[in-house]
Amino acid sequence: MSAGATEAWIVFPQSRQVEIHDRFGRCESTGFPVDIAALFV
Repeated sequence: MSAGATEAWIVFPQSRQVEIHDRFGRCESTGFPVDIAALFV
């Protein structure tokens, strides 16, 4: 992650999946108020 980043998102558009990582590793959800399902509409 870049300096100052709190999360990194890896988006897989074909499989409609998102991996979210923070400084400790992979997370189950984002810390931001975002509807991730809306990314694929």
